[in-house]
Order: sequence, then C-alpha cells, then structure tokens
Amino acid sequence: MDLFNKYKNKDFAYIINYINMALSYNKAMTPYSLSKFFIKTKSFKEVIKYVINKDNSILYKAEDKKIHPVYKNSIIMRLTYAERAWLYNILHDPKAELFLDRNIIDLLINDLEKSHNTPYTLSNNEMHILKLNDNPAHKYTIEEIGIFRKVMHVIYKKIYVSISMKQNSVGEKYMAENVIIYKIEYMSDDDTLHILYYNKEYKCLKKIPLLMIKNIKLGNNITEYETIENEIKTAIASKRSTNPIVIEIDNKDNAFQRCTYKFALYDRLIYQKNDKIYMEIYYYRGSQQEDIIVSIMQLGKYIKVVSPSDIALRIKEEILARNEMFSEKIS
Repeated sequence: MDLFNKYKNKDFAYIINYINMALSYNKAMTPYSLSKFFIKTKSFKEVIKYVINKDNSILYKAEDKKIHPVYKNSIIMRLTYAERAWLYNILHDPKAELFLDRNIIDLLINDLEKSHNTPYTLSNNEMHILKLNDNPAHKYTIEEIGIFRKVMHVIYKKIYVSISMKQNSVGEKYMAENVIIYKIEYMSDDDTLHILYYNKEYKCLKKIPLLMIKNIKLGNNITEYETIENEIKTAIASKRSTNPIVIEIDNKDNAFQRCTYKFALYDRLIYQKNDKIYMEIYYYRGSQQEDIIVSIMQLGKYIKVVSPSDIALRIKEEILARNEMFSEKIS
C-alpha cells in the first residue's frame, strides 16, 4: 500500500475491506449497492468504473448478481514504513485514548517498535508534525473519555439525548434537551473537538466544545432518521456561504505553506493559473468569516483578496483605519 499514491490510499483500503467483509461475513453486494458505497466514500471515478462495470482480476459478478472476490482468503493490510511511523505518532497523541484503551495503545506501540523490515527502531522523531498553535496537548480525563465514547455511541445508535454543560452553579441543568448529536468536528486551529447537535422542535443547529459537556442523558431511539438527517443537511447548507473567499498567494517566505496551515480548518480548492497560486476558501457565515478575515490580515502583503469585493473592501478599510491610528500615535 502506497500512502502517497492516490489510486492506492483510501480506495485501496475500501476495496480490501469489502473483500474481507464479503469473505468473512458473506455480505457481497450488488453492483448498484457497491456503486452507492463507493460514491458515498467519494472514491475516484476510475476505481468505481473498474470495480463495478466489468469483471476484473480481483472481483467478479456471480450468478446471484452480486460482486464476489476472486480469491477465497482474507487480505492482510501491509503497512509501509511511512504509515507505521504515522501510526506510531498518532498513538502517542492524547486523543488516541478517546478511541482505544491504554493497554491496547501500549500493545500497538510495543509491536510497532519491534516490527520487522524496518531500518531502525521507530520513534517520534520519524514525523515532524506542524501545529497551528503552540498550546500543549490536552490530557483527557477518565470522565472526558467516557463522555466522548457516549457521544460516539448515540451517533452510531441514533438516539435522542439531553446534554448538560459544565457550570459554576450548584446542581445539574440540562441545557439541550431531546436533541440529536449529528457529528463530532475537529478544530485544527486550536486542536479541540466539538459536537454538532440538532434540535428537531426548533429546527436549529448548535455546536459546543466537547470539554464543556458535563453529562449526556440517553433518550428514545430516533425514528425516521433519514428524514431528520435531510433536515440537518439543509440546515447546514443554509449556514454555508454560497460564494468562497478567493485569495491570490505570493509564494515568498513560505507564504503558501503558511496559508495551507492557516486555512486547514476549511474546505479549500487550490489551483495554479498564469503562474499564480489561488485558494478558494469555503466557510460558514458568522464567526468563520471573521476568523478568515483576521487570518488574511495576519498573512499581510503575501495575500491578495480576489473576491468577493465586499470582503476585499472591508480588509482595505481596516488596514487604512489601522494605519491612521498608528500615524496618530507616533505624531
């Protein structure tokens, strides 16, 4: 498996998982179902065409109209050295304990350190991870780990919940009652986790930091989840800006690298045109727009706002106002 080959990363893993699932659990899919699966995983069109449209060297369409593996043995995932080093680094991240018990983490680290076919013992010197801030990593408590795993459980099981927040006053008050936790979001700028939840009665979305949650009380199972999920997706789309902020990057003094990290939180489209680098930044209205404007100003002369014009004008006016204020102070 080649970590950096686009035809052999996630799609390669999905195909292996499908082969192993079909062999171990007898859960082969029809071409239509398998196509839907690969579309949902945002697989490359070439991969979908190869897997679905014809018999090939690894899969074939049988008489039951389902796609079966050619080979009858499960496939063992073989990691490259770079992937082992990445996994080793991830296991040392405190967030690993949200997903795995400490004894499992220690077992995996020990196994990686003693793995064969490596030129030397793995260590955290193998990977240099660039962070967006210098804050020390948060060490999760047993209670916080429990909250995270309960969140994962209710998302998977599709259960209504009531959420209480940490507060200074005595007693416990449920601040969000009978809501649906839709997903967990990772905020790369400050290395924190947030949950996005939906109130069906008021048809509103809210996001709160995971560490603010004191308790989660389980409710009833969510019926007609697909209908509600469509409501949630509509609510998310309504908050999303239809026009991206487009910036032109003068790639001097590692400006492009700094931009990629500054805006790593957002969906981006990066392209080169007429020997110039452009980035389209897609965001949610409100605070995210303000954060992007602040980041653009911090990057200074290396960034030019191409569109929208109102954002460019606003930044220009802010710069002129600051220059005037600075001139008054030194005069």
